Amino acid sequence: MSLRLAEISPAPRGRSVLPLQSPNVDALLHSYVGRGIDKFKAEGAVANIAAALDDKKHVMLLTGFSVAPQMPETDGMATAVLGSALKAAGMLVTFVTDTTNDPILKAAVNEVDPEMAAYGKFVEFDPPHGAPAEAAANKLLDKLHPDAVVAVELPGRSQDIKEDGTHVYRNMRGVDISPFNGPVDQLLVEANKRDGIFTAGVGDGGNEAGVIGQNIPQALDGSNMANTVPADITLTAWNSNLGAMAIGAAVLQRHGRLDKMPPPDAYVRAMEATMAAGAVDGVTRGRIPNEKIGDSNSGVDGFHLEAHAGDLRKLVAAIARDIPAGVVQVEKENPFIIVGTDSSDGGLIGGKNLMGFLEHRYHTPAVLVSVLDHGNAPYGEHTRASLVVHAGRMEQTALLVGDLTATICNTQATTLPESLHIPPNALGDAGASRREQRTVNLVDVTARAIVESGGTHPVLLSTQGTKDSGAYPRKIREYSDGKIDPGMVACPEWAPLVNDRTHESDDPEDKAYVERSVSKIVDELKEMHDAGKITSLYLCCTHYPALKSHIQAELNAQGLGDVKLIDPIESLAEAVMQRLDEIGGEIDRSKRTVSNDPIVLTTALDLSKVQVAAEHILRNRNPSAPIPKVSVLSLPSFGHDIDLRLLTQELFPHNESSVKIEESADDEPDADAPLPFAGLSPQVDADADAESSGSTQTLH
Repeated sequence: MSLRLAEISPAPRGRSVLPLQSPNVDALLHSYVGRGIDKFKAEGAVANIAAALDDKKHVMLLTGFSVAPQMPETDGMATAVLGSALKAAGMLVTFVTDTTNDPILKAAVNEVDPEMAAYGKFVEFDPPHGAPAEAAANKLLDKLHPDAVVAVELPGRSQDIKEDGTHVYRNMRGVDISPFNGPVDQLLVEANKRDGIFTAGVGDGGNEAGVIGQNIPQALDGSNMANTVPADITLTAWNSNLGAMAIGAAVLQRHGRLDKMPPPDAYVRAMEATMAAGAVDGVTRGRIPNEKIGDSNSGVDGFHLEAHAGDLRKLVAAIARDIPAGVVQVEKENPFIIVGTDSSDGGLIGGKNLMGFLEHRYHTPAVLVSVLDHGNAPYGEHTRASLVVHAGRMEQTALLVGDLTATICNTQATTLPESLHIPPNALGDAGASRREQRTVNLVDVTARAIVESGGTHPVLLSTQGTKDSGAYPRKIREYSDGKIDPGMVACPEWAPLVNDRTHESDDPEDKAYVERSVSKIVDELKEMHDAGKITSLYLCCTHYPALKSHIQAELNAQGLGDVKLIDPIESLAEAVMQRLDEIGGEIDRSKRTVSNDPIVLTTALDLSKVQVAAEHILRNRNPSAPIPKVSVLSLPSFGHDIDLRLLTQELFPHNESSVKIEESADDEPDADAPLPFAGLSPQVDADADAESSGSTQTLH
């Protein structure tokens, strides 16, 4: 293979004298010099990177290093710990890696922070090297707008260029690894060209993106492996995982939240999970945690995982000595009020997922109000005319309470836009035009997402009612110009068993019933798959994501593991974020509290049952998280029977400057009129039962 050297001009970014020092941290980061880290170590980087991140809102984390084909390594996967720490400090985080490393990274994140694993933003970046990578990198940066990009143990291009014009990337052995590593470093290249984006690189060998320095050693075969992609600050450590965790701990210390640093046992579990998912120790190439191979142990860079756990304990102590505590104070913004509508507990499942995505991906906090029509559930048993009325009254009530309504119920969403135009019945109703502006339609959003990324043969799993409505096929055919005709499979047993929480039962008979119910549907999908009629699977009922692990296990067992299983609520969340960006300036949040405790408004008669379900479903996935403080409020019905002034006394404190509910029943009020309740703030019931974290109340 013919190679030539790239013409390297002086980099606008790179190593310089750093103003802040962290001597104890530096001593730990460079405590093992077996691979020559002492020859090009960068001191003070941790303190300076953490300080540079003080005012950042959205950090893009790049990682993933495959040392050989299908051999992603464990080093770099502590990006999971760094991401969790940044999130705890109030920043948004996007993880970017290539296709091979994506399941490895997700396995690590799931051990460190299950909520982040479920709702965080993960991007697979795997375009061809060269011009396609440049275009894709700029497109992603334009879409996500990060104000910081940090690369951790990410292959960096060398100065050698191949005949096709793309760069050689070398591992420590001198092997060109570009054929089996995505050009993720292109994002760092493009970020460096943009004003307002801080960049940093973390590495241990000198062949990592963002790691620039003198005296970087040659590869073992004598070839040049040194990275050429600069960063504002280079951080070196004897293993990159330790460097990544040092940044996370330093950021938390500056925010006065070092106690939120993921503990050593979580880090060890994360590394074990990466190896179970297919990662190897980059030195030993072993896949069994702590296995002795020669003079080394398979863990991270040849060391036992307990050695790394010990380093993390030392790191937290060193950070406490070197980094000032609590120097950054982040002022919390007042929340938007998002209303999720549904006929029953599926709205809690969908609402939990919706708010999870918003929390991990949106720049402004939001509080969830679930408006649930338990009194008329299930919606699938109603005639079309009856369903339109019930859905319409629920939608009117929703917009009297919140800033934006997300139709979480698929059956309800099939009534749109018709149900938005029924006569106004609720006092202060905002009118049909305002209802349309402030309502995000799940069917419409999902149909667009399916056309964009569902492939030629998407299959939708739904209730019988949603299937019979034909709403999804109509929209998908409309948005695809008739090119895509989705498959529809009804799963009538699934929603009831989720409502009854049978899927969580330890009873052997219940477990067997769930397995049979799921297996029966997957048998049908298997036939479609074998006929080439499935490119993606969408869970088009808000109850079904509760069965996702069961469904995925059965798909894997029947050889359908390659088919992506998708929760449409993720697309709904993206649409909600876009709509909030459009209308956010019209909404006065100045008088609201910063609480994001969920509220449930229901037509159910048995409030205690709803309370138990809400506290169970809305709980955080992280084991140490407290039970959510849920307020459950009951109304006889939605629409004309409601006096929302009673509701405001329970949900919101009295405020003379707040917007008053207008008495007019005009269906088309002044378009410039303020929304009802804009500027009001949620209040917490002071008389909550000591045995429960929430409260219940019936409004008459």
